[in-house]
Amino acid sequence: MGYLGRRIGKSQNTGTAEGGENGNLGGGILDLFAQGYFAREGNISRFTDSVGIVATGGVISDYTDSGTVYRAHVFTSSDTFAVTTIGDYGANVEYLVVGGGGGGAGHYQGGGGGAGGLRTNLSGHPLATNNPSFSVAESTNYVVTVGGGGKGGQGNSTNPGVKGGDSYFGPPSAPNGITAEGGGFGGAYNTTGGPGGSGGGGGDNTGGTPGFGNNPATPGPEGGPIAYTEGNNGGFNNPFPYGSPNYMGGGGGGAGAAGNPGGPPDPAPADRGKGGAGIQVVIAGPAPTTTGIGTVNPGPGQGQWFAGGGGAGNYNAAGGTGGVGGGADGGQSPFGAPDNLQGGRGGDGTATTGGGGGGGVVAASPPFFAHGGKGGSGIVIVRYQIASVETAKATG
Repeated sequence: MGYLGRRIGKSQNTGTAEGGENGNLGGGILDLFAQGYFAREGNISRFTDSVGIVATGGVISDYTDSGTVYRAHVFTSSDTFAVTTIGDYGANVEYLVVGGGGGGAGHYQGGGGGAGGLRTNLSGHPLATNNPSFSVAESTNYVVTVGGGGKGGQGNSTNPGVKGGDSYFGPPSAPNGITAEGGGFGGAYNTTGGPGGSGGGGGDNTGGTPGFGNNPATPGPEGGPIAYTEGNNGGFNNPFPYGSPNYMGGGGGGAGAAGNPGGPPDPAPADRGKGGAGIQVVIAGPAPTTTGIGTVNPGPGQGQWFAGGGGAGNYNAAGGTGGVGGGADGGQSPFGAPDNLQGGRGGDGTATTGGGGGGGVVAASPPFFAHGGKGGSGIVIVRYQIASVETAKATG
């Protein structure tokens, strides 16, 4: 096997028509017209001589999108992103950092867990606004921390869920990197949803105060305003008159929308207690193909959705629907998934999406109570350009 004009192949003098003993040694170097034909048919890839960043860590995936060849490092657990060299395309990388989803509340009609905060600097993405660029350096290791999902509230007492864990990408000194806060916990009966990347939904009978998400319109992680959006508020609950047949918590907030309230008059009954929608971030493969990363919405070819809020638990009716992007459905009673054969357990958020857990609900009769669902774990993805596909050129 040899090279001619930077093209690899058996020479005309040594190639065989039969392809050799293994059937793969024949041929010869293609002439100019054959090269052009096969390139147009998509059977030859032509790459430039430039190289990109050389790094290790996570699960590595290379793909081509609109003539640009990217390498994505997908981290579903804590690890190290180790950079060896920078290459010819610069030191900037694009990132997606999603915190762990909050757990749904247990016992009485619990609120859904909030989705983990979502931060990205992906060019053109609506949530990239005011998120900083990120440059890496040669011979440098960067910390990757993937937040776990918060535990669901227990069913044997009025227990809220547990807040999700923060995710982080950056140098060992955390303030200099990118942190996505974990999702707020779902509130239990008489308990407001917790703050977080997206806020948890309030439990039944909590009134109009939501769990706050991190965005410029609400208090930030340290109690002050922030310039970027990680997520949205959870849904509140309007108290029902005593004896109402449909007690319900509020849905957890998502990266793309707030959670829906659990009480009347708005939204429409079919949307009560629904978890807030997540958002699509096409960073692990070309759109609109599915990659196995994130969830799919609304159908085939629409993958890479993250950070949906959990649905609320509902007494004597269907629970709130989880938000697209990994949010879990809330429990329903008496027809929901059983927990110790009684009541409706909240579903678990989808792993590696930051989806919120569903709220649990009291059984109609006898009065046994269900657990809230666990939040989904977070994810970190880092990508950068490693090559470009040449376009055909001709003169004369």
